[in-house]
Amino acid sequence: MVSQAATVKQLMQSIPSDPIPIMRRILAEKSLKQFIRQAWPVVEQKKKLIWNWHLDVICQHLEAVTNTYVIGSGLHNRTVNGFTYTADLSLPPINYLWINMPPRHMKSLIVSVFWPCWEWGPKNLTEARYLCLSYAQPLSTRDSLKRRRIMESRWYQDNWGDRFSLVSDQNAKTRYDNDHTGYMISTSILGIGTGEGGSRVIIDDAHNVNEVESEVKRQRTIDAWDDALSTRVDDDSVGAYIGVMQRTHHKDLTGHLVEKYKRHEIEQFTHLCLPARYELNHPFPTTTPLPFKDPRTVEGEPLDKNRWPEEKLRIREGRMTAWAKAGQLQQRPAPKGGSLVKVGNIKVVKNYNHRQVLSMVRYWDKAATEDKSASNTATVLLARMTDDCEYAVLILDAFQGQWAVGYRDKRMRQTAEMDGIEVEQVVEQEPGSGGKESAQSSVKKIFLGYRGHADRPTGAKEVRIEPFAAQVENDNVAMLEGPWNKEYLESVENSTPGSVGDLCDATSGSFNWLFGLAGKRKSKIRVSVR
Repeated sequence: MVSQAATVKQLMQSIPSDPIPIMRRILAEKSLKQFIRQAWPVVEQKKKLIWNWHLDVICQHLEAVTNTYVIGSGLHNRTVNGFTYTADLSLPPINYLWINMPPRHMKSLIVSVFWPCWEWGPKNLTEARYLCLSYAQPLSTRDSLKRRRIMESRWYQDNWGDRFSLVSDQNAKTRYDNDHTGYMISTSILGIGTGEGGSRVIIDDAHNVNEVESEVKRQRTIDAWDDALSTRVDDDSVGAYIGVMQRTHHKDLTGHLVEKYKRHEIEQFTHLCLPARYELNHPFPTTTPLPFKDPRTVEGEPLDKNRWPEEKLRIREGRMTAWAKAGQLQQRPAPKGGSLVKVGNIKVVKNYNHRQVLSMVRYWDKAATEDKSASNTATVLLARMTDDCEYAVLILDAFQGQWAVGYRDKRMRQTAEMDGIEVEQVVEQEPGSGGKESAQSSVKKIFLGYRGHADRPTGAKEVRIEPFAAQVENDNVAMLEGPWNKEYLESVENSTPGSVGDLCDATSGSFNWLFGLAGKRKSKIRVSVR
């Protein structure tokens, strides 16, 4: 029979001399936040970790993604090699997480570096596979090296080194595999190899902020997502797409995905929008199944008062243009009131004096879409008024639609018949012989018997709209009240440099033809026509 003294002695011997490391290990396995706190000195030896509430929010959402994987894989309450997997069954699943936040707020470290290391080690998800991408290879390589530095550190190896090993025959800067079939691949968005898949697709900075205004380069990223990356998760029920980036354009990857979600082309889309300064009515608010609400209540309150207090943030803002501040800091593609046309200055009138109309022009913009069987057509009818009228320009009608070519031509003819012979019908001529042939066909066939013209505009769309925008700013533009007003105003208001909507472009075409400015390359100096 074992004496009580012997039992106590055995118990005392079983207690480690320093229980703190074990406690820290348990905390790191339960909490991504605690893991980051412990791993921080491995990647940032000279910088102090300054924690803020927005990091808690990101950690909670990444933990929910991990939780979704554990539940979906059937690992909950299973014990493998002495490790028991746990999950919170009450949490909603998150398979699509998109984060918009300012630079220098730990976005890359927390999403692309710490979280994958946490899943492989503390969470024992050693079979997980990661595709980590950025717009440039050096950026993804940088984060890949930081991940490997953490996993090869003495601290990490002491705690979770028994759970996996990096295999010697595949341990490069841009790809390393472990001995449990897991791997981490780091590449650029346009450099992803055919056939590569994973449990997680992580995009950190999809666009280069210096190139995002280029429609060609911006579209390459979106095409790469649609055509390749959007199907690279091995199992949609347990895998995840994670994105973290700044908003720099209406039609950037975030804008593209938000629109796809609105069209129900993406079943689930969790969107965290964390602007550098609080905006009560932000145009792209956070949408999440988790119980989160921005704790800030004061308009303009900084996101991180410790790392970026008011004085420091103000200095940073002072070095940036209004558009850079809007996209990179505020996560809105345009500053407040930053649209090309200040539509709030447009008067709305219930009727007008026909005797004050000097001339009228309806402009047609037949812009091609990806669907070659249809055209996205926009048209705007403007009237030039006499000098005794209180406004110089009257917007009489505007509409747009995506129609098959035959139906579109019928609508154009029908509209010309309703407008009457006094309205000039002008069709935008697209570049190339095909554009010229299409415009001439419209003039000769569709507008036969009416005053039809073809117009080949020159210069950037942002420049062509400026004469009209100047008249709006000078309170010289009115709009006839009608059910089309809301759609027109929203389309024109959302037009920004690099993203001019079809109705806005049709407006500039009509205005410039109406005042004899068509075909003339205009400078960015606002032109007054009155």
